[in-house]
Amino acid sequence: RHQGKQTGVYDIEIVNQQQKTVALFRGKSHRIGGTITGEA
Repeated sequence: RHQGKQTGVYDIEIVNQQQKTVALFRGKSHRIGGTITGEA
């Protein structure tokens, strides 16, 4: 949907075999600097 330098908005549509919408999701992402997780 939209992606700027630091944030993004995503719309997801899930359809079944008959192409009928069964779920809608909206997600936001944020870019951050650095490491998010440590080593395993």
